[in-house]
Amino acid sequence: MIKGFRRQMPVTFNYMGLGLAISGLVVLLVAGTPAIHQPIFGSPLKWLAIFAPLGSVFFLSFRIERMTTASARTFFCAFLAMMGISLASILLFYTGTSSARIFFIAAAMFLGVSLWGYTTKCHPAVVRTCAAFAG
Repeated sequence: MIKGFRRQMPVTFNYMGLGLAISGLVVLLVAGTPAIHQPIFGSPLKWLAIFAPLGSVFFLSFRIERMTTASARTFFCAFLAMMGISLASILLFYTGTSSARIFFIAAAMFLGVSLWGYTTKCHPAVVRTCAAFAG
């Protein structure tokens, strides 16, 4: 079991890090381009943009067992784009660059901690304890 777990975890962490990066790119694109965000957030379409990720989670919870791997990956990418658009609504109060920077920092930190845990075979929760004393 441990061997399969160690083989699967880098794949999972890579998908999650990639997800943060894709969401960050979408936030950068949407929040930084008035021609994109003004038609979305200046109309009732904003409610669709804000609540679409929630609807996607409900949809996925009912359909995941019947989805193929390819359709699950496609849905994952669509969900990431929806999250980026939704978060752009919140982050329009900040510059698009600073918003995207937050996502890229989070993606790099997530991948760094997962790489550290994978190579040292130490649970990443130890990092939380060390970070609490460092801050």
